[in-house]
Amino acid sequence: MQRSATTSSVLAFSLGLVIFTAAVAVPGREWRADQAQARSMAQAGPTGTAGPADAESEELLAFRADLPAAPSFLRLLRITLEPGAISVNHTHPGPEFGRLEQGELTVRVQGEATLQRVDEGEPGPAPDDEDFALEPGDRIAYPAGTAIEFRNEDDEPAVILTAVFLPAGNQRPAGISYPDGTPSADAFEGVSPLILGDAVATALPPNAAVVAIERLTIEDGAPVPGYAGPALLSLESGALEITLASGEAQVYRGATAELQLEVEEGEDLTLAPGDALFFPRGLAEAARVEGAGELVIVRLSTSAEGEDAAATPAAEAAAVIVVNTPEGGFPTPTPTPTAAAAPEATAAMGAFVEGDTVVVNPGSEAEVVNLRAEPSTEGDIVDELTLGEELVITGPPEEGGDFLWYPVEVVATGQTGFIAADFIGPA
Repeated sequence: MQRSATTSSVLAFSLGLVIFTAAVAVPGREWRADQAQARSMAQAGPTGTAGPADAESEELLAFRADLPAAPSFLRLLRITLEPGAISVNHTHPGPEFGRLEQGELTVRVQGEATLQRVDEGEPGPAPDDEDFALEPGDRIAYPAGTAIEFRNEDDEPAVILTAVFLPAGNQRPAGISYPDGTPSADAFEGVSPLILGDAVATALPPNAAVVAIERLTIEDGAPVPGYAGPALLSLESGALEITLASGEAQVYRGATAELQLEVEEGEDLTLAPGDALFFPRGLAEAARVEGAGELVIVRLSTSAEGEDAAATPAAEAAAVIVVNTPEGGFPTPTPTPTAAAAPEATAAMGAFVEGDTVVVNPGSEAEVVNLRAEPSTEGDIVDELTLGEELVITGPPEEGGDFLWYPVEVVATGQTGFIAADFIGPA
């Protein structure tokens, strides 16, 4: 299958994008009035059926939102903030969706945002430019451009599940901006993101859409449920071996943070917890045999409002997968992976390789970024780089402290050194 120019450019964007967030963006004026309908649609799926009776679905969030025009980059991730940690004030150019899973967070937003309390039936506007608390089960939504900051002022770790949709076309804006300037090297200490899945959506529902995140618990021998729209399936526990029989699919590898944009028809895939599959045009229900074991999948999906499509789509565009029985039987399920130690390192791991040209911290308002002699914030500063300055990656990344560091050479001067992955992006 020949990769198109659009797909190639989107791939370069998606692998280089660094997202550092734990929030959501949906215009509150739209989904405050229709949240009950969105919740009902998400629980039922596009057709009004929840899927096989032996697949238990737990709604984690369901919002009505305006999505960016395709192609769009989407990411599902879980962020852990240790006591005292801060996700510094930042914005994104696309909508985000989040739910606090554990602990407590203090939040401050500047601009429009919508808050859905776990114990309240309807969402409402979040306080603007003042602190408020998030508790387990609370959901928050904020549109593109709204600044948001999270602080863990509790004595226990806080964990938030989030999804983000960002423009991915040639005229795309920077994926992240810091209104208060480039954060210091220690600003992200204690913040660890774990990417659950990356994908590039080549088609999304027009205008208002329902965006949902669900946890599907699929019993031994029960089929993998189908879905009529774009859907990202992140494997949380269990084991899954498949062959793509027909249709479109992408695969994200959690161990290397690599996204394969095109799975070939007939290609065999073995998925471990932390891996994810994305089906841009839906998925047909896939049978499994007894002995396959229980599967737990976190599904991020989108559907057009009022869409009336089959739960197990029969359309030719929907992907068809065959679940295989591995030689020697099914392996023992692997424990769910833990969050990475470095806040932005996980997002950037595998993004660049030797020979790639990158630019310094696109979207930041800081004047300079330090180039260091060693992969550490304690390393000597050998140069101060300006925003947009071009660098060439000269080797594999190294971990140092709370950052992932790339060895680089400055194109204009030939100076070499190390720069944190947080502060570079694709050229």
